Amino acid sequence: MTTQLESTAAEQLRQRYLKVDTSNVADVLDELGLPDQGLAPSFTPYPGDAGKLAGWAHPILGEMRA
Repeated sequence: MTTQLESTAAEQLRQRYLKVDTSNVADVLDELGLPDQGLAPSFTPYPGDAGKLAGWAHPILGEMRA
């Protein structure tokens, strides 16, 4: 069972993550030697209208094509 203190700490951490660009998080993870981090495609906010979802970036390599 989650205590109120744990719940408050988790919410504070979530609020901090919402302020960070995912690209910055990806860059830091790369610098730490932790590439290829990402969420499963099925991971979504709950409830669905909750708004912005904080999480790890999953950058990809790509190429511009005309």
